[in-house]
Amino acid sequence: MIICDAHLHLTRKDLPKLSEWHAAGLAGATSATARYAEWAEELELTQRTPSWVRFALGVHPWYLAEAPETALEELDTLLANHPALAVGEIGLDFADGRDDRERQLHWFEAQLALAAKYRRPAVLHLRRAWDCAPAILAKYPEVTTVLHSFNGSREVARELLKSLPNCYFSFGFALANPAATRQAGAAQVIPSERILTDSDYPFQHLPDASTSSPTGLEAVIARLAELRNDSPALLAAQLTENWRRVFGKET
Repeated sequence: MIICDAHLHLTRKDLPKLSEWHAAGLAGATSATARYAEWAEELELTQRTPSWVRFALGVHPWYLAEAPETALEELDTLLANHPALAVGEIGLDFADGRDDRERQLHWFEAQLALAAKYRRPAVLHLRRAWDCAPAILAKYPEVTTVLHSFNGSREVARELLKSLPNCYFSFGFALANPAATRQAGAAQVIPSERILTDSDYPFQHLPDASTSSPTGLEAVIARLAELRNDSPALLAAQLTENWRRVFGKET
């Protein structure tokens, strides 16, 4: 089965694994940063990886305090000089009592504005932010957004489909868990042309696995097909087309 991974985190040590994953069916992958300190290595990897790997730069909401304010100017310059770069991983996370709401909102909008300026897709991490994130995203309709490891309900998915015409819903390994009824409900109402899958490698894994691998997304695609009464092979082909449409690289 051909699979595409819309969100993972590659480092130099993962370079030997790429050919193995490709041989197992991985036809496209988008590697994103979480920390500002990772940007230099990510840029290096753009020169050392095959054409089916795409890259994104951004600062995750958990690590904003580590990034200098000048990082936004630097990101502006890097996007101008690297036309294949996407923006990510960026977002909002108000779970677990996080008390830096104003900082998160500032960085989220600033990075979205850069994605809009350069017409780049943005990979998003959103937790406990559905009260404000849709309104913010609606201010940037030209930005194609990827909701990585989407865990919203059927109702949230329907509202986002109405308000965000360029939004894609990326399902992760959690969907393979039979207990993931909320995500399962959402997966049944989202059009197939708006669905992606992502591993969040190396941070997430299948419920019955102890380690992460993008090739495990085959189980997620199988679960999506089961929920939607689709052919796994045909759905996999659609998800590959979706990845290419969003990230714009031949695979």
